[in-house]
Amino acid sequence: MTAGSVYRAFEESVSRHGPRPFLRTPAESAAKYAGGAVQFTYAEAKGRVDALAAGYAAGVSPGDRVAVAFDSRLEVYLHLLALNALGASIVPLMSGATDTELGHIVGHSDAA
Repeated sequence: MTAGSVYRAFEESVSRHGPRPFLRTPAESAAKYAGGAVQFTYAEAKGRVDALAAGYAAGVSPGDRVAVAFDSRLEVYLHLLALNALGASIVPLMSGATDTELGHIVGHSDAA
């Protein structure tokens, strides 16, 4: 885990605020993909972030840029923190982008 990183600051916040809400979206915003509101406490988010980081660790190295395509969902932040924990960063891809636009972004971003 990278010292002085966003992930480290997140870990410190988890130790202080574990059971408190960290991320939340109301039901109407999550209607397309969830049956109701979506919420993660700091502790729940950390568990998910650490599991994602463990999965990413098999193919992601510090300094890598990883292209990720998500709609506007809370899970984006979990992936961002997981990749940051490994010293990697994200190249966000808009799900509404054309194949040409996506090809340009991925081709010029040095994404892993």
